[in-house]
Amino acid sequence: MLLLIPLLLLSVTSFAQELAPATCDVRLPSSFPPIPTLPDPFQLVNGTAVADATTWSCRRAEIRAMLEQYELGVKPPKASFFEASMSGNSITIRCGEDGKSISFTATIRSPSGGDTGPFPAIIALGGTFIPIPPGIALITYNNEQMAATNPGGEDLFFQLYSTQIGGLMGWAWGVSRILDALDILGPETTNIDPTRVGVTGCSRNGKGALVAGAFDDRIALTIPQEGGSGGPGCWRLAA
Repeated sequence: MLLLIPLLLLSVTSFAQELAPATCDVRLPSSFPPIPTLPDPFQLVNGTAVADATTWSCRRAEIRAMLEQYELGVKPPKASFFEASMSGNSITIRCGEDGKSISFTATIRSPSGGDTGPFPAIIALGGTFIPIPPGIALITYNNEQMAATNPGGEDLFFQLYSTQIGGLMGWAWGVSRILDALDILGPETTNIDPTRVGVTGCSRNGKGALVAGAFDDRIALTIPQEGGSGGPGCWRLAA
């Protein structure tokens, strides 16, 4: 569970930045010494203890760099071509790179009752299995379109980017593009407050939600439901 702590604490900056700039030059060692215990999440790779917010900013950048290098692949930035539109309760997002383009949708379900918004919202990968509190909108997103784990998925992400990047990072990239769309369209169109958006998912989608929250500082709350081993759970403890 120690590995969960840094990931859930990454989202601490304003909506304006997908990733806040690191306060230090992140340099990973060529190798890591084996240790019999779990790594200390509050210690830099050079052995310095995290004692303040500035050092923590450097540590979280190290954690992201390790995840990108050793497990997930590097998350691409916002596509060079990007546009978003909304019809009814559906957002259509179009992205393109090097003459190739993809399109996908996200659906907004506003809370019932007399509130008028703009509402805080939860983005749910593949739907939600947790209760959504009153006054919170639900945004659903079919992450299987981005990177398929079941037959019938579309692998849209890999139509634009390298297959050397993992599917979980593709799912997280899709969540970030939804946040871009909310920003571009604005609360007057979506009735969503883009500064108060969380992300959730269950099981493998819980892992996807965890990665999405770790790699986009605009996400205010990350709820990985039953993410299991390889997500919030530690492989060492699962053996």
